[in-house]
Amino acid sequence: METFAYWLTGLLSRQRTAGLAQRAFQPGPGGAREQDLSTASGTNRAASTAPPSQALRSGRIKRRRRCYHILQRRGMMKRRVLLQRAARFAGIACFAGTWLARAGSASAAGQDAAAPNGPQPPPSMLPKPPPGPVSYPVQHTEEEWWAKLEPARYYVLRERGTEPPYTSRLLTEHRNGVFTCAGCGQHAFSSATKYDSHTGWPSFWQPIDGAIATKEDRSQSMIRTEVHCTRCDSHLGHVFEDGPPPTYLRYCINGLALVFVTA
Repeated sequence: METFAYWLTGLLSRQRTAGLAQRAFQPGPGGAREQDLSTASGTNRAASTAPPSQALRSGRIKRRRRCYHILQRRGMMKRRVLLQRAARFAGIACFAGTWLARAGSASAAGQDAAAPNGPQPPPSMLPKPPPGPVSYPVQHTEEEWWAKLEPARYYVLRERGTEPPYTSRLLTEHRNGVFTCAGCGQHAFSSATKYDSHTGWPSFWQPIDGAIATKEDRSQSMIRTEVHCTRCDSHLGHVFEDGPPPTYLRYCINGLALVFVTA
């Protein structure tokens, strides 16, 4: 029905244009004006006789192109998000792989007996801090300690610091001997009590009698038991209740706080 209406409109327009053309060629003062009207009418006729299917087709093509561009942008955004997630996952995997490789190399190089699983010790087995004030035979001022010790050892021994895990050379030390305090040289641990705890720090299940003392440590928002030398009050590390028998204790000691002396 629409096609018939367009056809009828075009036919009427062509008839009107033909009449105006005849008038334009007739002599008279209105000939030029009628010729202009004929030209304008011809333009309108061309516009009116344009097939409707072409206009509909062009509109559909524009809509399809717009939808295609929208979908393309969405696809690019999805690919970008997927690439970002893949990069994050790859970074986490690399970090975990590096940490596991370090732990595996340290455990493979160590020949100490691993801590067996067993019942946890009662709280009474933890070393108790000595009551009352304690006097230490070796005493120095902070300036003297700074001149005596290396900066890294001073940070651990005197400022109660902690070295990074898996950085101590004593992790792979398996010879027979004694581990002494780096501040005063007192014998602290025997090589017979050293074992691989897979924590990144040299670990022992028992100290030499009278070599260390303990006190409560509430730093870093935790409650721990600190281990220090009984001769110079140098910080050595901490003790935990997850060690092997017979003591079920783990003395986690900084490698910078110890010096190994062969037997």
